Amino acid sequence: MSDVTVEQWVKKNPLRNCPDCGVKPGEAHNGSCDVERCSVCKGQYFSCGCEGHDPNETKWTGWWPGELECVERGWFAKCTPGVGWERCKSTDEGAMVDLNRLTDHRLGLSD
Repeated sequence: MSDVTVEQWVKKNPLRNCPDCGVKPGEAHNGSCDVERCSVCKGQYFSCGCEGHDPNETKWTGWWPGELECVERGWFAKCTPGVGWERCKSTDEGAMVDLNRLTDHRLGLSD
């Protein structure tokens, strides 16, 4: 369980424009955006090659894809010198959402 709720996270982390293509929250990404997810396979649209992608289903929300899901699950990590990435609480210094863990989970490679 997370030590921070999604509601708390949203209040603490204001909406921002897409860091790659610059669109505002609620807008569709441009055609060459590295951040845009594919509406078919949920992978990176820029490199997936799926047919039938609907850019209106993957508009920029203001948060990195998977960020709020990690918050909801309590999945955070921090980089410790000499050790590498370690799981941690959201309140630990240097904590970031653990998108790698989310990817591994989706691929069936971890909890």
